[in-house]
Amino acid sequence: MAARFDRVRGVLGKKNKKPRFNAVLKITTDDVPGARREVENVLERMTKRWDLDEVVTHTGKPCEIYYLVKPRKAIPQDQLLTEIHSQSGNKIASADIETAQPASNKKDGNNA
Repeated sequence: MAARFDRVRGVLGKKNKKPRFNAVLKITTDDVPGARREVENVLERMTKRWDLDEVVTHTGKPCEIYYLVKPRKAIPQDQLLTEIHSQSGNKIASADIETAQPASNKKDGNNA
């Protein structure tokens, strides 16, 4: 998921500004349309904003759906994942969320 953060860093936020998105949600499923419908309903209710990043299909294995999300401060990640699992039922195999690490505050390469 770290590679995904590097790829979408421009969308996550510019230097010295709050990021539009600060986490990546990964869903694995065999039913992409059904899982998207259920997960996106939860994201509408429980996040400030979200965006579908990518759907990766695999032959003979579950597909992966990636969302860029900005969770609400009042809603812990565990609660968001629990709600996704309970609303999606057997439409998803797994759900995982990874939060971006804040950029280091280096100035001109001097760390004295």
